[in-house]
Amino acid sequence: MEELFQTFVKNAPENMLQAGISEFGSMEAFQRNYVEKARKLYNQPENREILLESYGNKEKVLESAKNPMGEEGVRQLQQETDRAMKHLIQCKRGGLAPDTIEAKLGVCEYGAAMKKAFRLENERHVMLGIADTYRDYPQGAEALDRQYEEDGIAEYMVEAIRTFYGYK
Repeated sequence: MEELFQTFVKNAPENMLQAGISEFGSMEAFQRNYVEKARKLYNQPENREILLESYGNKEKVLESAKNPMGEEGVRQLQQETDRAMKHLIQCKRGGLAPDTIEAKLGVCEYGAAMKKAFRLENERHVMLGIADTYRDYPQGAEALDRQYEEDGIAEYMVEAIRTFYGYK
């Protein structure tokens, strides 16, 4: 599980790492919490099913964990998610509701970037996990708002993701 955390650190956006450090007080405390939760989650059969649904099969799960995307992949993921976030910001500034086709296109762009970067068969659970993270951790939402200099973009993104993937 410690290796999984290191892979997460290599691939996570900086604002997400800073939010975790802020939440837990240090990188070490953040890692302890992450590893503990990962162990609990992995030991629940329904979560193993989610991994299999997301990746397609056990071999792809293991391959992804053993071979992170690398620096070029992280850079490309950041560019693609930035493009999707700018699309969502335009929607929000334009007064469009998170359930409009335009906002859904932004979520689709973000989801496609995640699917490609993490070699997923189905990005749904990852995207809902991102939405839950920004919904449940105010520090992460605030960091995202600051990163994109747009108050409320995290909340807008959460609503758009949950709408797109069928959760309201």
